[in-house]
Amino acid sequence: MATCGVYWQPERFQQALQTRYLGRAWRYVPELDSTNTALRLWAEEGAPEGALVVADYQRAGRGRLGRSWLASPGRNVLASVLLRPAPVPPGWYALACGLAVAEAIEGQVPGHEVRLKWPNDVWLNGRKVAGVLIESSGACLIAGIGVNVNEEAFPQELAWRATSLYCETGRWIERELLLAALLGRLEFWWEALTQGQPEALRRAYEARMALLGTWAWIQRLPEQAPQEGLLLGLAPDGALRIRTRADEQISVYAAEVTIGGSGYVAHCGYR
Repeated sequence: MATCGVYWQPERFQQALQTRYLGRAWRYVPELDSTNTALRLWAEEGAPEGALVVADYQRAGRGRLGRSWLASPGRNVLASVLLRPAPVPPGWYALACGLAVAEAIEGQVPGHEVRLKWPNDVWLNGRKVAGVLIESSGACLIAGIGVNVNEEAFPQELAWRATSLYCETGRWIERELLLAALLGRLEFWWEALTQGQPEALRRAYEARMALLGTWAWIQRLPEQAPQEGLLLGLAPDGALRIRTRADEQISVYAAEVTIGGSGYVAHCGYR
């Protein structure tokens, strides 16, 4: 692994963690292929609910739809947490994770605009700073979370739409404190879902939701022609509600959304 940034500080994380069960059992691996893969193997061995895998560097980090998640060693939050399915439509899972990430980031960078791009992208001052990948593992769920924390620069092809906490604030952020806060907010929202009460989550998510009232091109399948729609908010099952040009209201569960004429494509949906 290339030497860059600083190694994870387990003591700082343990001191900051205030959850009941999320992150209480955890494994730190300096370098691995993917935290989701490592946690899946641990789950097969009997990992408890809330088990956490955190790394300084991923050789094969994954985003949604098979895309890569690239991050420099020792600079970012790269983690996966084991969750039990809640008695709500699965669309809420990614929303809860994304909201927890957004709230934790806001706590570290007060005064900056933190928004949610449905369902699980987090924007900081208008550019993507974090994402979530939800995967199933037997009777459990694995939430992979990537946050650009102390990246100082991005490749030219990404710089216009990606950012980090460091890029926006000019100061180094302690990853351990951010992850501890993130797990606290995720435990709060996951307990709301476990109680079958997603309404508070819906209100909190929509309050941070980017692009409400915006017309966008929505492509649900690669072979389908994109459809223009007005983004209205969340449906009762966590889907994206849109209004078409024909004045029909529909729910979208997975799609690629192209915003305006900028050519920016946000990869949306959940697994």
